Amino acid sequence: MSEIQQVVSSVSIALRKGKGGSVSREVNSNLLTDGESLKQLLEFDDGYRFLKPIRGTPAFWQGAQRDLLACVRQLGVPTWFCSFSSAGLHWTNLLESILKQEGRSETVEDLEWAERCELLRRNPVTAARMFDFRWHCFLREVLMSPSHPIGKIKDYFYRVEFQQRGSPHVHCLFWIENAPLIGKNTDEEVVEFIDRYVTCELPADDESLLDIVSSVQQHSKRHSKSCKKNNTTCRFNFPRPASANTFICRNRFEEEEEKRKKAEKARAASMEVDDAEMCACVDQVEQGADVVDDGKPLCPG
Repeated sequence: MSEIQQVVSSVSIALRKGKGGSVSREVNSNLLTDGESLKQLLEFDDGYRFLKPIRGTPAFWQGAQRDLLACVRQLGVPTWFCSFSSAGLHWTNLLESILKQEGRSETVEDLEWAERCELLRRNPVTAARMFDFRWHCFLREVLMSPSHPIGKIKDYFYRVEFQQRGSPHVHCLFWIENAPLIGKNTDEEVVEFIDRYVTCELPADDESLLDIVSSVQQHSKRHSKSCKKNNTTCRFNFPRPASANTFICRNRFEEEEEKRKKAEKARAASMEVDDAEMCACVDQVEQGADVVDDGKPLCPG
């Protein structure tokens, strides 16, 4: 069923209630199946049309949000948040298929960068379908493969978005089996898990892979208009200081809270020691012995 057919079939009519009997006739099946009667209901505002949840409508995403919150409630906090963007300007097979559709004999290598951009702008449906196909192949054949590149996936949620810049991209949440949790596991366990699957190194040993990572997986070294939107500095806080090791970045409140908990724990342990010494002192007093500290009696017998 096409999107247009889904929209048309999802339109329903509801009667307003509490209008003091504005509908002059009895509501029955004949009234609701008669086109002229329905037209009068809408004309005099005795009824209104509404759209059932279909893909892309606010009602649809409200339902998706409830499903996602249910996943969080049952599965816990997601392990990974990932974004995957379209690299359509680098997809040779996509550009070749568009050239064939337009009856052109050029090869992709003959096209300038501006010409590639214009091809995608003129063929948004083909570009979106190719992205959808590649995304599902990547999800099925790579992320959920037996090699488990990000860990064994228990469940996932994703949403495809089209921003003003045109090309689609996907935002995903993944739940991974036996993944450590910040606040429950130690920072060392969390860092070890992250380092097992995430790296910021360039694959210098593989020239073809190095070319791919350098061309499509590195942020631009120049700030764009989006970076400095409504500000004079980069709103993403780049450039950031480099770090040789992975670490858990906590805000000041969390650090102070952690110090407070450690201090309370140390104070409680000290009080337990003092109580034990006091009990020992009382026992010695009951036995008639003198407790001496540096030659001075603490508990006279």
